Amino acid sequence: LIQSPTNTTTPTNNPFLDVVSNLSPSDLISKFTSTAHPRVQDAVRSTILSLIGTLPQMAFETTTITTGERLASLMFQLQMSGYMFKNAEYRLSLSQSLKGMDGGGGGSG
Repeated sequence: LIQSPTNTTTPTNNPFLDVVSNLSPSDLISKFTSTAHPRVQDAVRSTILSLIGTLPQMAFETTTITTGERLASLMFQLQMSGYMFKNAEYRLSLSQSLKGMDGGGGGSG
């Protein structure tokens, strides 16, 4: 169910919402770290840090206050970054596969 601005709930058939709702963050992160190329992981790490900002030393307690609109914007930026990194990972994998074919004596062309 999704709550609308008028505080009514409506059923939804959004498969992406279902996946996000059913996966714990630790499951999602462990799947990413076990399958993504290390270069992609480094790029994701630095992008998330630049989007969220660096946290102060662990000796400080911080509280973050935001609006729903700004949180939605951050989530959208993270999602778009995820798509970009998945595409970069795919291109890297494809490039490495093509290099492997060229080195295997498959001929030029």
